[in-house]
Amino acid sequence: MDIYKYNISNENALTAKLFYDSHVLIDNIEEFVTNYISIKTSSNNYISKSAVIHPSSILGDHIFIDDEVQIGPHCYVKSNSIILKGCRLGFSVEIDRCLLFDNVKIAHNCCIGRCIIGKKSNLAFNFVIATKNLIGNTIRCSFLDKEYVSTRNHHGAVIGENLISGVNVSIMPGTTIENNVTIKNNVILTGHIGSLSMIHK
Repeated sequence: MDIYKYNISNENALTAKLFYDSHVLIDNIEEFVTNYISIKTSSNNYISKSAVIHPSSILGDHIFIDDEVQIGPHCYVKSNSIILKGCRLGFSVEIDRCLLFDNVKIAHNCCIGRCIIGKKSNLAFNFVIATKNLIGNTIRCSFLDKEYVSTRNHHGAVIGENLISGVNVSIMPGTTIENNVTIKNNVILTGHIGSLSMIHK
């Protein structure tokens, strides 16, 4: 896989033209993370010396943790995840096969799986991204007039920059959320959400 095709780095934001390709990337996240880490180090993991990780948290293999990342107590960062500069994980956050861009903040008791989250997004208490389709095995990911069908029976979401969420938000598999979206409390989301949207229950 050509990782530069996706324009993923600290200097390059997730832009609208990449939302569709980002769903493809989620299906190939293991290979992507392995290649990304190999740029920085010859070992399986890269953890910046300036990252602060609580000793009660658990880290898997094939993870990249960038500068000034803070990971709070009792978090679980599973294998094949990239957490870029300045991200903050609160108490008891689970991350599984994810790419978090710069300065993403995730509050306590969140479960984030197989997804990409754009920079400066803020996820409040009990934000959950579901990954398994319980109605059949096909997960369809929509973005405007395009549709991507995941090759796996577990697939999360693509979230753009500057998301602001309330508490108790659930995101269904294959969801695409563009930039600058606000989600109120107690919302369940699926499908495609355009930029500058405000979502109520």
